[in-house]
Amino acid sequence: MQKMKPLAKPPAEQNFSLHIYCCGECNTLVHSNSICPITGKSYTECDPGKMRYKVIAYERISGKRRTKNLKTRNLKDALMEAAIFQKEVKEGTVYKEKFQVPILEKQEESPLLIDLMGRHIAFLSGENVPEHQKHIRQEKHINQVDHVYKDFISVLKNHRYPVVQLTANQITDTEVGFYHKELKSKGVSRRTYDLKMGMLKTLYNFLRKENPTEKNPFSGMRKQTRHKDVATITKEEFKLLEGKLQEKKWGEHELDPASEKVFYKEVLLMAIRLGLFSGRRLEELVMAKYGDCSADEKNNLLSLSVIDFKVSRRQNRLEDDPKRIKVPITKQLNELLTPGYEKYKGKPNTFILDPEERLERKTLRSFISHSFTLNWRKLKINKKISFKTLRATHISYLADFLGLDRSRMITGHSGNDVLTRHYISQEVIAHSAKNFGVFEDDKSSREEELHQLRKSTNGISLEK
Repeated sequence: MQKMKPLAKPPAEQNFSLHIYCCGECNTLVHSNSICPITGKSYTECDPGKMRYKVIAYERISGKRRTKNLKTRNLKDALMEAAIFQKEVKEGTVYKEKFQVPILEKQEESPLLIDLMGRHIAFLSGENVPEHQKHIRQEKHINQVDHVYKDFISVLKNHRYPVVQLTANQITDTEVGFYHKELKSKGVSRRTYDLKMGMLKTLYNFLRKENPTEKNPFSGMRKQTRHKDVATITKEEFKLLEGKLQEKKWGEHELDPASEKVFYKEVLLMAIRLGLFSGRRLEELVMAKYGDCSADEKNNLLSLSVIDFKVSRRQNRLEDDPKRIKVPITKQLNELLTPGYEKYKGKPNTFILDPEERLERKTLRSFISHSFTLNWRKLKINKKISFKTLRATHISYLADFLGLDRSRMITGHSGNDVLTRHYISQEVIAHSAKNFGVFEDDKSSREEELHQLRKSTNGISLEK
């Protein structure tokens, strides 16, 4: 029996991406001086019968990789078949039956989808936008939006859409459904799903400002996020965390110096107390200074003025006229701030947190956020919370004490809906109604309880 000859090596140029492929156990392309990963020998010593010609091509629009193993062992015939295969793949005539190519009507009045996305990213960055219309977002948010746009384009490419020529109003419920299915298959959280879909919905809202006749295909999207009770920290849990941080030890083992440096600094305990007693966001507290405190003629602290960075950025007024919230100095907050206020009275620009400025503000904010989470986990309490839980705890007890309407005057929220959905714990409110009885006989007792209940829920008193 005549021994099979090795395959002739394709020419270096004009080979139409023709390669020699080993169909044995290694299943790899064979290059010059290649070593077989199985035998450890040169491929020239391998069985020629396991070698095949293989052509590789890429689709022009989607960029998908297509391959074909050739039966012929003749180099001339293989080059001819490779040239034909390359042409079919680039022209889209291959796999036409297996993959349905969407047929879309030409829409000349609508902008190209990729151009619209680029214009929106530029708008968010403040490029070529009139000064009075600028609303510059943070770089982190812009990067998230850009990632979502690329992700959506990738999904359309996978369904063989000509994304380069695709116009904005050619996106329909069908295409939205493709992206919905993709997110579900990846198992993203409900919140992530809403954020991604919401960003695409915002893209079309941006388009509608230019052309009100344009439709928003994402307007029919159903939000996946379900309402959950707002998490708060109890008095016992706070005391436990506070005590552990004061001791700088966990259980039976002292913190080693390396762990203590990463997970604990003296400023952490001050930041936790300040967050709980003021109810403000971490960014606001990190930037707060002792000069932001107001006092009466007897030097008693009255309020702490902090910048509402979230609203100020949204309203594009952070640089020239930031919104400020005056936090009342309660008894707890007074005991916390008075020592530093007295010490740095002559230095109003001294920061309340880390007054010696050992860390940059951005680094300090990151450290407090991560360290709080790590130290909370060490308590091994079955409750998932973060630093912003302190804000929800403060507002929940504030609303229980003053009622929603009066609390809103302190927190700076425009309506009760945001407070109810994101900051008010049902457990805290339920605790204040635990003595309520439907058939109570003692009328005076019942009126007093109703008075307290109404006072804690909406600020309305029974007293005239």
